[in-house]
Amino acid sequence: MASAGAVAGLGSTSQLRLLQHQHQQHHVVDLVFFSSAREEVGRLRIPNPIRGPFPVWSPEALPITRTNGPVALTIGSIKRDMTQPWSPVVPRWTVAASTPSWSQAAVEWIQVEDPTGNVGSYASPGEPVWRIRAALNRKRWQDFERSELLVITNHLSVPGPGKMIPLDVVAEAGGTRLTLGALCGPGRLSITNGTARGMSPPDSGPGSSGMFARGSTVRGSTVVEYWSCPDPFLFLEAEGLTERDRVQFRGFEGEGKELAWRNPHGGPSTARQGGRRVYVLDFEGQTNGVITRFEAVVSRALEFEFNLRPPGQVPPQ
Repeated sequence: MASAGAVAGLGSTSQLRLLQHQHQQHHVVDLVFFSSAREEVGRLRIPNPIRGPFPVWSPEALPITRTNGPVALTIGSIKRDMTQPWSPVVPRWTVAASTPSWSQAAVEWIQVEDPTGNVGSYASPGEPVWRIRAALNRKRWQDFERSELLVITNHLSVPGPGKMIPLDVVAEAGGTRLTLGALCGPGRLSITNGTARGMSPPDSGPGSSGMFARGSTVRGSTVVEYWSCPDPFLFLEAEGLTERDRVQFRGFEGEGKELAWRNPHGGPSTARQGGRRVYVLDFEGQTNGVITRFEAVVSRALEFEFNLRPPGQVPPQ
């Protein structure tokens, strides 16, 4: 178990670190106090309030390779500053792919765990084993098959404030579903019970912020979700995604110029079940402008798991 925080009398940047004693089955922990200069100034051993039982993981020696589908992912080494009380775990990865479309995939997410249930980017070097989880995603557009893409090539005129063009274009691939629902001018899009859509002009009265906002209201069995945006935007929905899957998108206007997204907003739908995500893709553009092409795709993640001995740990004899 590990934690950190300011310690009275040791400075605002001092730290507290908890070290567990695995050889005593984690029955005690050491509270280690560090000064603002990150020098140890004392420690206190106390009973561990979390006794377990804890799972037993078997570490492997580096390098470790795991295979998922067309990709073999290898941890060659671990970079971590063992002299610092809190230093992130940074694996050195090697990706080997049996198909060209995965050859440039990259690790987009990692998580470090220990047997006592701590999870994050940090881990105690006092533990006998770490578990590193990783997710690998494709990012290059040329690495996706045409059948995986949602593509619109119709020329769409950007509507004025409070106006909306329904689109309802759907693409399905690999168990996921993307729906480009509408192209909206500046204003508020409302959806009632996940189906009925309405559009109103942007807020301009006293107290209006002129910024993006989202929310929902519930009255009995009626749920209304809304998204307010001062810029034109596309409304995109995704379903069938895992937590590590990514949705990426791009659009083009006249003469092939790529749209400049301002600050796309994404998140789970509060009114619709089944793990749907919604994306409000606001872009820099004038009303009455023209979108000549839009593409979106779900980058499905390949997930991997490694059990290894922390750097500096001596294998038991």
